[in-house]
Amino acid sequence: PWDDELATINNKAISLNDIEQNILRPIWKDPRIHYAINCASYGCPNLSTQAFTAKNIEQQLNTAATSFINHPRAVTVSGEDLILSDIYSWYDEDFGNNENDLIEHLKLFAKPKLKQALMTFQQNPEDIDYDYDWRLNQPQ
Repeated sequence: PWDDELATINNKAISLNDIEQNILRPIWKDPRIHYAINCASYGCPNLSTQAFTAKNIEQQLNTAATSFINHPRAVTVSGEDLILSDIYSWYDEDFGNNENDLIEHLKLFAKPKLKQALMTFQQNPEDIDYDYDWRLNQPQ
């Protein structure tokens, strides 16, 4: 459904994918956008219960980033491995130029215990793996 042209803007049919790839990402160049976009799978950030508005966008994006980054579906430390959501590999250019930039981004929103663990992986980026859970995100 992401490529189905479901909306029309200025007489041009667009899809949800068009909105993400051709409007949100290139215009705003803010990695926090990925915490506001939801594809209905468990691996995605939570869907906000509030509309994003000019008045609340900064707070909403920061809250969404904090919530996702501190959840195991986004960042998991497992022994000597760091397992990150594939969102960070699919959109790696949005999170910096390398794993250290990505970890710096994660540390901005990580709670203290996770932040400390992330510092270890800055020294050893080869210990980073990626995974994604495609199950439908639905009420339990």
